Amino acid sequence: MFSYEELLGKISSLPRAASDRFRDILWITDTFSVGVARDTEGRVELFLTTEDLRPTFSLVADALEYRVWHRVTGEGLSAYRLQFASADHFDQVVAFLAAELLRTGATDDVSVAFRETEPLIELALQRSRLASEFVLGLMGELLVLDALLRNVPAESIQDAADSWQGWGKSARDFVWGPTATGIEVKTTTRSTSAHPVQGVHQVEVGLVSGESTAAENRLFFVSVGLTPAVPGANSVSLAGLVDRIASFLSTNVGTSSADKFVMRVREYGSELGRGYNHATMAEDTRFLATYAVNFFRAYNMSDPGVHVLGSDDIAQKQHVDVKSVRFSIRLPEIVTGANPVLGANQIAQAILGLAY
Repeated sequence: MFSYEELLGKISSLPRAASDRFRDILWITDTFSVGVARDTEGRVELFLTTEDLRPTFSLVADALEYRVWHRVTGEGLSAYRLQFASADHFDQVVAFLAAELLRTGATDDVSVAFRETEPLIELALQRSRLASEFVLGLMGELLVLDALLRNVPAESIQDAADSWQGWGKSARDFVWGPTATGIEVKTTTRSTSAHPVQGVHQVEVGLVSGESTAAENRLFFVSVGLTPAVPGANSVSLAGLVDRIASFLSTNVGTSSADKFVMRVREYGSELGRGYNHATMAEDTRFLATYAVNFFRAYNMSDPGVHVLGSDDIAQKQHVDVKSVRFSIRLPEIVTGANPVLGANQIAQAILGLAY
């Protein structure tokens, strides 16, 4: 039986898959019951060969993908797959999980070993999901910032850079003062504009944490759809996006502006124990993972055709604290002919008051 150190060495040396259709699976049991591989984006995958896994944790159940895989020799193999984030430390996480599966008897009965190990798998998936959400959330906001910088008049570039508030403790991701516009940005890998929101203040004009704000008279809810890029497609990574924006600011405003931006990126998510230090993390695989933009939509939340939960709805339930309400929304592709605004440049112009 392999030790943790041996498993980590094997997993760390796994090559990326050449395409989405093929995997070089390293089997760590003679019975081909537990295998590990790496996908085209560098994410570690865990394969469990069985037809009878019964997860008790919803996060694990959602993450498990069951199918019949085909070997190069042609025969089928029924197996479940779990996919983790591409961050380097997930090599250690998967090595630990594999060691636990071996310790709990996966060589003889993978279903029993899975049942014993599932609480640890659930914890690992939580970390994987948080890592992915952090990268996607930051990328969505930076894509909006990049569009604003490239559409604003030259004399207002620094104002556009300063409109980004998502790096700190702010009620809005962006605030564009000249037109009293608030911007909330949500990013998803789904094919629809379906997003969790942290309260009605994120979808209601003039509300900040449930309190009226006269300074805001427009709110755009920007929905960004990203999908892992296929080789050769137009794509962007978090590290590349930070480089692009910093270079633009340095050229058009000055190095101090670029340095301030990079520092703000580092602050993003730091209060939750996460963060991206461009100076030291730009070569980390999780920040080099490339994504293609699937859609870019900005919903004018003042449109009466947008039907989402609002403060007036909650006010009818006087025993409910409006600040405690969390919910999910699913916005249609089209509300009216002009809503949502489509495309990064068009959205930037609408926010800046140059169009719309």
